[in-house]
Amino acid sequence: MAAVLALWVGRPAAAAEPPKRVETPQLSQAAAAGWFRTTIISGRIVVQGRRFGSTITQSRGEGPDEEFTIRMAGAVPSISYKISSTEGEFSLSISSGDRISIRQVPGDNSALPQMEFRQSAADEGISLIVGRGGDQKTYAAKTLWHLLIGEAEVCSEHLLPLLEPLLGRHDLGALADQVVTVLVRNNTAAQKPERETWAKLVEQLGDDRFGRREAADRQLRAAGPRVVAFLAGLDRAGLDAEQHYRVARIIRAFSDQGGQDTPELAASWLAADPEIWLALLARDKESTRRLATQQLEVLLGATIDFDPAADEKTRKAQIEQLRLRIVKQ
Repeated sequence: MAAVLALWVGRPAAAAEPPKRVETPQLSQAAAAGWFRTTIISGRIVVQGRRFGSTITQSRGEGPDEEFTIRMAGAVPSISYKISSTEGEFSLSISSGDRISIRQVPGDNSALPQMEFRQSAADEGISLIVGRGGDQKTYAAKTLWHLLIGEAEVCSEHLLPLLEPLLGRHDLGALADQVVTVLVRNNTAAQKPERETWAKLVEQLGDDRFGRREAADRQLRAAGPRVVAFLAGLDRAGLDAEQHYRVARIIRAFSDQGGQDTPELAASWLAADPEIWLALLARDKESTRRLATQQLEVLLGATIDFDPAADEKTRKAQIEQLRLRIVKQ
């Protein structure tokens, strides 16, 4: 909400104030009291219970109508929340810790659009629905990072304020920018010597001597999460059984680390996804677009029809053609 209500220095006094959003006092109080903790793990919002028992509150009469229920099943909470006020309605439902639905229906005099966020099963991805009727638009993505990187402006305007009652004032937009920074840094031509070293270590994973294989394994792990994208992009057909086994084990070790996503960790597995580099083709910096072009060609194993220096209209048309190509794969 801070991003929505911020005062801009130099804004004319007569400028219209941003639309007022629905307040969520009981939900915010429960978060502040430590009933649950919200993190981002593998690009999904995960809610973890931090207190035993359950709480049910309800208020009606003067002021907004508010209903709040939270129940704990071990560390996995089930949460149901709804509030109705003159600003509109806000509802939230959480089950299994990561099945989440958030809906905002603005009041009659509000300039805000109707919005809904859905995070279903992991293989179903997430979606943000903005508007209603003929003006409704759905933005779907594999993970929260895919959505934040691919639809940065939409997320800044709509998604981040919608998630604030659950996530608090975490600046997910800034975190997504950091993920992109790490992606660019770890995949530039400047990394070529490092990648050459990794390639030699992968070759050493198939050495006849056990000690040499173990040494190469340790050195690849010591490189940290940034080695994951390199290993994931290897041609597995060119690896023998021992190399294949060890490479898969190293990738899995970093993927199973658990804990909250960091820019380094998120970038390590996003780097092997063509959809991320497709999204970066639309960035303002030509250098980023050029890098994204190179990475897409590596991941797709073929040249692509995209000109990083072309005008915006031409680039958009080329991106849409590439999107269709990637979806078919």
